[in-house]
Amino acid sequence: MTTAPQPIASVVMPVHDGLHYLRRSLPPLLESLGDGELECIVVDDGSTDDGPRYARSLGARVIPSGGTRLGPARARNVGAREALGAILVFVDADVVVHGDTLRSLVGALSGEGTCSRVAVYGSYDDSPPELGFSSRYMNLPHH
Repeated sequence: MTTAPQPIASVVMPVHDGLHYLRRSLPPLLESLGDGELECIVVDDGSTDDGPRYARSLGARVIPSGGTRLGPARARNVGAREALGAILVFVDADVVVHGDTLRSLVGALSGEGTCSRVAVYGSYDDSPPELGFSSRYMNLPHH
C-alpha cells in the first residue's frame, strides 16, 4: 500500500457565493499545483450557489467554514487548521494566478536561492479582469 506524499504547501481559498469567480480562478490554480506537492483547500463560507460543488468536481478539497458565515479572514483560519502543507498560501477566489506563481512562491519560501524568507506578498495585475472602482483602486498601489 502506498500513501500520497505530504504536500509542501497548501493553498487556502475562502469563498462565499463565488461560482462566477471560481470558474475563472480555479482551473489555472489547480493546473499549477503539480503532482501532489501542493494541495488546494476551498473553504465554503456558507455559499448558496454551486461553487463548492464545482470546486470539488475539479479536484479541490472543499471544507465548510461551519454553520454561519464567518467572513474571509476567519474562513482562511478554518482552512489553515485543515492544511497539510508546511507552507500556507492564501488566494482569494477572484484572483487568477499565473502558471508559475505557486512554484516561484514555494521555491522562495522553502529555502531555494540565497536568502531565506518567512513571508511573501503577491503583487496584483496591471490589468485586472474586474474593472470596478474597488478592484482598480486595490490593484494600482499593489502593482
